[in-house]
Amino acid sequence: MTPELRRSLDEAGKRGLALFVGAGVSASPPSSLPGWYELSELISDAICVRVDEELGRPDWTEDLRGEFRERRTTGFPPDYQAQILEEVCGEEYFRALQSLGVDSTNEAHRNIARLAADGVLNAVEVD
Repeated sequence: MTPELRRSLDEAGKRGLALFVGAGVSASPPSSLPGWYELSELISDAICVRVDEELGRPDWTEDLRGEFRERRTTGFPPDYQAQILEEVCGEEYFRALQSLGVDSTNEAHRNIARLAADGVLNAVEVD
């Protein structure tokens, strides 16, 4: 953390700094957790590969993959996608996702923890 950033954060802390972070804070190495869109694309691609293999027809699902990508980014927000996944796969799906949890932290995690330990942050909200 640069000295300038540290001073700015210290000043903000005197005014009661609250930090709001999303899952993207865990995307940087070494934690490198995938974001929602990346994860859902990996899942849909894996399903399509399995379907192609079962049918013995390589790339049979290529058009479907394009449709998935388009709808994921234009039509279905992540909360809606998660609801559909839970309805189709059950809660087991989300339990399986917990296996993605890693003990690795990245620089953002460490800086947030340091700010909290130093009393600069009044609250940390993780969405």
